Amino acid sequence: MSKRTEAIRKVLDLIDANPGVLEDAIEPKYFFESKAARIDFDIDELSIHLPSTHGEDGLAAQKELVRAVIRAFGGTWDKKPNGTTMYFQRDNIFDYFSATIFASRDAVCERIVTGTKEVAHDAVEAVDAFTETVDVVEWECMPLLTEKAVAA
Repeated sequence: MSKRTEAIRKVLDLIDANPGVLEDAIEPKYFFESKAARIDFDIDELSIHLPSTHGEDGLAAQKELVRAVIRAFGGTWDKKPNGTTMYFQRDNIFDYFSATIFASRDAVCERIVTGTKEVAHDAVEAVDAFTETVDVVEWECMPLLTEKAVAA
C-alpha cells in the first residue's frame, strides 16, 4: 500500500471517529447544511473548511470547532493571520499530509481598536482624491487549547 493511500485511510478513520466534528467534503451535502469541518483532499494537502458563522453564537461555535479539529488531529499547529482569516497549519499528518484549517479571525481572536488614523486616497478616473478615518486595530489571540494570550 502506498504512503498516500495509508494516510488517506487514516484520515477517513479519523473522520469516522469524530462524527459531528469532521466530514469528508465529497459527501453530497451543501456546505451550509453542515455543522462539521469539511476536509478536502489534495495531492499531499488537507484543506479543512469550517461552516460559515453568523453572530456571536456562530463565532463561538466556530472557535469550539477549531479546538475540536485540533484535538482530533493532535500535534502542534502554527497560526498565521491573513486579513479576516486565521490559518492553522500543520505538517506531517500521518507521515504524509500537510493541513490547513481556515477559520474566521473574529472567531479565534479579539479585535481591539487602539485608535484611528487618517488615510489619504489618490484621485483615480471618475473619483476625486479623498481622506477617510479608519480604525487602527490589534488582534489578541488566545491559544485555543490554553488560556494564555499571544499577539497575532
